[in-house]
Amino acid sequence: MKRNFFSRWFAIGMIAAALVMTSCSKDDNEGETPKPEKPLGGAVINKEAAKDGYMIFITSRNKGEEIYFGIDAKEEDQANVWVDLNNNGQKEEGEDVSSDTFGSEKHFKVDSQTIVVYGKVTEINDIEGEFLVTAADIRHNPDLEVFSFESSENFEPVDISKNLNLKELYFESKKLTSLDVSKHVKLETLSVENANLTILDVSKNTELMYLHTEGNKNLTKLDVSKNTKLKGLSCRNNGLTSLDVSHNTALKYLDCVGNKLKSLDVSNNKALEDLYCYNNGLKELVIGEKTALSYLSCEENQLTALDLSGVSGEKLPFITCYKNQIKEENMTNFIKSLPDRNGKPWRDITIVSDIDTPDGNSLPTSRDIKLANGKRYSLYKRTADNKFVRLTP
Repeated sequence: MKRNFFSRWFAIGMIAAALVMTSCSKDDNEGETPKPEKPLGGAVINKEAAKDGYMIFITSRNKGEEIYFGIDAKEEDQANVWVDLNNNGQKEEGEDVSSDTFGSEKHFKVDSQTIVVYGKVTEINDIEGEFLVTAADIRHNPDLEVFSFESSENFEPVDISKNLNLKELYFESKKLTSLDVSKHVKLETLSVENANLTILDVSKNTELMYLHTEGNKNLTKLDVSKNTKLKGLSCRNNGLTSLDVSHNTALKYLDCVGNKLKSLDVSNNKALEDLYCYNNGLKELVIGEKTALSYLSCEENQLTALDLSGVSGEKLPFITCYKNQIKEENMTNFIKSLPDRNGKPWRDITIVSDIDTPDGNSLPTSRDIKLANGKRYSLYKRTADNKFVRLTP
């Protein structure tokens, strides 16, 4: 019995000691300084030059190949801007940016796939994707106002959380699945094309004037009600089922081609000049009064009627409305609604098409054609072999 009693208390003592040691170990770890983050791509950072800011880029270009990109900085900061092409952390001959290339493209020869740009750079622009960037770290350059990399489809998503001075952001990458711009209140242009976004919240970006989300096929909602300064909106080939632009009274350009919209009302958009809304399945299109509309492309929908009576004939130059369901009396009403050109140059309307499938629109009657001609419009049929044939009475 004594032996069992001793063994029991010995075991308890060992457990207690282990707990004390574990506690001490935790306390010791809490006092440790976190290890510094390793720079992207093993970049060798010049600590002195880094005080003005820096950005790291990883390119798939091989050593000896040429890259070129646009770069800019304020005049007073230009002397301290340079590009470390061989990743040795030292400024060497050929790595400076001459004053005459700021605001334009600069050519370099790659000596390392890890490239560091030093200085208070306000703009960096990958011209036509020639940089071939696959990853970047721009967090250490808070002065950046313009970041443009639109042709790098395999670009890893970039952390922009520290770049709150951004005014223009252009980014194209299939790897981009989310984007938080809620703190980027200075943004005026946002272009995130051909990505895989499912949500994009721009409600805090009240200075936004241009928004491009083309090619985000999984983006099913886009709320632009807070973006009252918006002048251009391109949401082509998204997955939108509805689009409300009633609050965007400054809107001049709207491209919502290739979505799943059933109705579209642009009657509040008095300044609208160009409207592209084809290939949607639209059953209703409300145009309203327009004095500036100069281009209307609404073909390949399910429209049964189209009223352009509120549109000025002074500017309206081009209309395509084939592949709809505008038939007989409604076709006549459409022709009647066309604004009179009043001696202005003739304008063309492609009204029916036989390409791929028969057109749902009725051919205009001889009377309709005469009425259109009297208003100085030429009506055309697009044939199966892609020729445009003018309709005659």
